[in-house]
Amino acid sequence: MIHSLLEQRLNAYLFTKMVALHWAIVLLLTWLTDASLAAPTEKPATTYQIGAAAIDVTPDGPVRLRGYAGRVTESEGIVQGLWAKALVIKSRQVELLQNDLQPVSSELETRFPIVNLQLKSIPNRAEWAARATAKDAARGGTIGYHARIHLQRLDRGEAIKTRVPLPIQTWSFADDLAIIFLGGEVVVDYSLRLKKEFDHRRIWIIAYANDVPCYIPSERVLREGGYEGGGAMRFHDWAAPFAPGLENRIVNEIHYLLGNPFKAATPEAREHCS
Repeated sequence: MIHSLLEQRLNAYLFTKMVALHWAIVLLLTWLTDASLAAPTEKPATTYQIGAAAIDVTPDGPVRLRGYAGRVTESEGIVQGLWAKALVIKSRQVELLQNDLQPVSSELETRFPIVNLQLKSIPNRAEWAARATAKDAARGGTIGYHARIHLQRLDRGEAIKTRVPLPIQTWSFADDLAIIFLGGEVVVDYSLRLKKEFDHRRIWIIAYANDVPCYIPSERVLREGGYEGGGAMRFHDWAAPFAPGLENRIVNEIHYLLGNPFKAATPEAREHCS
C-alpha cells in the first residue's frame, strides 16, 4: 500500500517535471524562431543545431546506498529508472549549452588510507555520572542516555574511543582526473578549500563514501559549535567533539595522496594563462 502510494506520487512528480521540460523547450524554440524572424532582412537567418540525448543508467542489480539510518538492506525493485539527459543548443555565434567532455584513457590508480582524527578530552567517570542524571528532557533525553551508555562501557572495562577513523580514498587517472572520496557527512568548507588548492577542472569530490562515522566539521564549523560542530557527536556514539586540527589533517592527507599533478596553478601562472 505504502509502496503503491509512493510510486503514484513519484510518477506524478516525474510527469510534472516532464511537462515543465516540454514547455521550456517549446518556449525556447519559439524565442529562437521569433529572434530569427525579427532580424534584418539583409542578414542571413541564423541556423541552430539542437541535440538531445538520454541514456538509462539504472544499475543492473541491487545497490546499497546511504539513506535513512534505519535502512539496513539493499534496494528491492525499481520504482523509476535513472536517466542521464542532455540538451545542447548551438549556433555559429553562441553555444547556449556547451558539451565540454574530456576523454580519460589513463590507467586507474587507487589509494585508500584511514586517517585517525583526535577527539577532545574524554569525560571521566564522575563527569559521565553527572551527565547521566541530567534533566535533558527538552533535548529528548539524549545527554543522559549517552552518558549511561558510556558508564556501562566503563563498568565492563572497555576503553572509550578517543579517535575517529576516517576513510579517504582517491582514484587518479594519471593527471587527467582525480576523484576524492571522503567518509562522513562533510561540510562544504572542504569542497571550497580543495577546489582552490587543486585544479577544480580535474577533481571531483564525493562525501558519504565508504563510511559515515559522524559529521566532519571544518575548523570554522568546529569553532562555531552547534549541531554540526559537536552536538551531533553523541548521536553517532562518540564521547566528545573533535579536537582542533582535523581540517589540516584531512587536507594534508589528500595532498599527499594526489601529489603535485593536480595542484592549482600559482596566481602568477593563472595570470600568464589568462
